[in-house]
Amino acid sequence: MKRFLLCTTLLLVAMSATAAEVTLIAVMGNKAIFSINGQRKTMAVGQSADGIRVSSISSDSAVVVIDGKSSTLQLGRGYVSSTAEKDSGIGSNSLTLSQDESGHFASEITINGRTLRGMIDTGASLLVLSTAQATQMGLSSAGGQAATAQTAGGKVKASVIRIPQIRIGNITLYDVQAAINESNDPPYPLIGMSVLNRFTTKQENGLMILTKKPY
Repeated sequence: MKRFLLCTTLLLVAMSATAAEVTLIAVMGNKAIFSINGQRKTMAVGQSADGIRVSSISSDSAVVVIDGKSSTLQLGRGYVSSTAEKDSGIGSNSLTLSQDESGHFASEITINGRTLRGMIDTGASLLVLSTAQATQMGLSSAGGQAATAQTAGGKVKASVIRIPQIRIGNITLYDVQAAINESNDPPYPLIGMSVLNRFTTKQENGLMILTKKPY
């Protein structure tokens, strides 16, 4: 019986500009599922895709060769930012947000080329959008995992999905878990911990500094 292991967090390794980010998502027997720049690829030992060659696969990890160097990707670990964005001058690893009059922090969220302003919410487990907001950003709850969300108006049905690529301000993230509420809540997207746990966070003098984690 094939062992199928899913991982809810990322391991992103530094690569060339042609293959910026890679994630080991799952292991199925002698094959592994990777997310490469947000696109899922299933590969066996010896196979290659987008400049990545699989050297070996175990029950909870895979060794890949990138630019002639071997790297071990393990399920359930953190991630490191890719060097591709730095080398190409695209994007950044740090974002500074200013506190508004109500003491909140907000940032633009871009998905599928469409942008909305979202509120930082450390009490939210995921990135949360209403049905209208999700539709506006080209997202669908079809195929999502059924869930229940607590909103200001009470409990509502929700669908948990994975978004291949999003931008928070000037920073690109891959494979982000999000919830779509079947209601008009929240009134604006909530940037919860499925996004925030990709960063180290520092607050000082009315500013919040988000820095993409190096591990």
